[in-house]
Amino acid sequence: MRGGFGHRMTADVERYKLSRLNRKILSLAWRYTRPHLGRLAMAFGAMLLVTGTTLAVPYLTKIAVDDYITPGVPGGLNRDGLNLNGLNLIFLALLATQVLFWLASYWQTFLSERVGQEIVYALRRDLFSKLLGFDMAFYNRQKTGIVTSRVTHDVDTVAELLSSGILNFSNDFLTLTGILFVMARFNLKLTLIAFVTAPLILAVLWLFGKKLRITYREVRRKAAELNAEVEESVAGMRVIQALSQEEAGAEKFAGVNWRNFKARLRAVSVFALLFPVLNLLGTLSRVLVIGFGGLSVLRGEISLGVFLAFLTYVARVFWPLRELSQVYNTFQAAAAGLERIHEYLTATPLVRESAQPRRPAGGFRGEVVFTSVSFGYEGREEVVKALNLQIRAGEALALVGHTGAGKSTIARLLTRMYDVDAGSITIDGVDLRDLSFADLRRAIGRVSQDIFLFNGTIRENIAYGKPGATEGEINRALKSIYADKVFAALPHGLEARVGEGGVMLSGGQKQLVAFARVLLADPRVLILDEATSSMDAYTEALIQKGLERLLAERTCLIIAHRFSTLQKVDRICVLEGGRITDMGTHAELSRRNTLYRNLYLKQVEGF
Repeated sequence: MRGGFGHRMTADVERYKLSRLNRKILSLAWRYTRPHLGRLAMAFGAMLLVTGTTLAVPYLTKIAVDDYITPGVPGGLNRDGLNLNGLNLIFLALLATQVLFWLASYWQTFLSERVGQEIVYALRRDLFSKLLGFDMAFYNRQKTGIVTSRVTHDVDTVAELLSSGILNFSNDFLTLTGILFVMARFNLKLTLIAFVTAPLILAVLWLFGKKLRITYREVRRKAAELNAEVEESVAGMRVIQALSQEEAGAEKFAGVNWRNFKARLRAVSVFALLFPVLNLLGTLSRVLVIGFGGLSVLRGEISLGVFLAFLTYVARVFWPLRELSQVYNTFQAAAAGLERIHEYLTATPLVRESAQPRRPAGGFRGEVVFTSVSFGYEGREEVVKALNLQIRAGEALALVGHTGAGKSTIARLLTRMYDVDAGSITIDGVDLRDLSFADLRRAIGRVSQDIFLFNGTIRENIAYGKPGATEGEINRALKSIYADKVFAALPHGLEARVGEGGVMLSGGQKQLVAFARVLLADPRVLILDEATSSMDAYTEALIQKGLERLLAERTCLIIAHRFSTLQKVDRICVLEGGRITDMGTHAELSRRNTLYRNLYLKQVEGF
């Protein structure tokens, strides 16, 4: 049975423990941060200037008041002693401080954000490259939304911490430390009075922070449900309208939307209460400073300048205090994202490319051999059991059987979407696992029932099979399946846009694009996995007309429910329970094989 590497994708950030960080995960952060140490050092220098200028303004105000406005007069202003030259110097110093603060703030923000965007770019580039190399078993396990979240939300969170997050933390910590140090130097007693509410503020931040984490976690869950409902409804809009379920769909969405509204309203109510409480406690601190500080000024214990500086510092201390209270949450979210990114970047796909790939000695001719092949999807019983089959180069062979007999699984194994659990599959004597991915995908092409088209033009989707294909090559591919006139009849011809997933084309037109795309790549082995099942009669007639030409030029493995396709193949294999139970031509199997005959009669004669 198939195994695979596991992922702890469902763990909430709130439950993540920073103790889980290890050297490998931290080395990943260092790898993406190291190229930007120079810019981060300059940003750190700018941050020190921001902190310094923030602390300097109240201090300069204190000097102006004490040294130049009220020199030696604790009870009031001394106009005769007013030192205009000194005040002018202080004014210039304050002006220079503000200019320096503006420049330093700009450079800190610009440099840290640039580093953040470069880390985002590099992480997403490497992460997406890794995703392109994962096997189908990985995508069967993972939801699209989870994979998307890793490439978007997690990368943003990690990059923000590595660039601006650590700098902002340092800035807040140094600012708070600096304010405490300066205030204590001025007057320790008044400093203790000013910070008497600090324990209450920290308690409020902790309690409200805990409540906000719970409410925001619920907001994210409800938002995810809302997004999933919108995505599902848009994808299934044709079914909704075809069955006149618009009203039911609206009612279902209204329920999801209402739960999302309620969750957000609860978060807003908590958040709206937080700042008034903080402002109340901050105001209480300022009242205490005004009361005790004002009394100290009247008693001559402190100067008027110190008193004014205290008021300014107290007003500025609560912002870094609030920010520092959120540090754990910030680090926790980024660490959880970093671990999940690390899991993707270090994961080993089940289907891996050979370190020393080989090629057939005489080039690709198209002979395919299955030798004792067994395979089962993860956690399930074997779908293919000890299969032995040889497909000669240039031969057209079809697989028929009930749903679940293993037909499409054989096609997936031949294209190495999965690796066999036992046995081997070779092409021209070389095991598929020994081929490079590039050689394998040039040698084997597949057209399946489920066609995916990119949101572009018909021409772009056909040329996807061979980047840089010429106009002549595209036209030859279309003519080989008699599809050139079909697309020429469209208003914009091959320049017509197909829409997301090909929604602007009919099912038959999408199949013709898929046929032309794979034929442009010109594989030696062509797999048609129920490729004509969704075609209209006219489109299938075109394919049937060109089928002899296709079969004559390459090895073909055909999986089809429509028996009209099987009339032209060389051999037909009957599959039951993952095993080949019979083999022959259509005429031979119709005479001797009950299963084949019943399948044929059900379709052709409607029995």
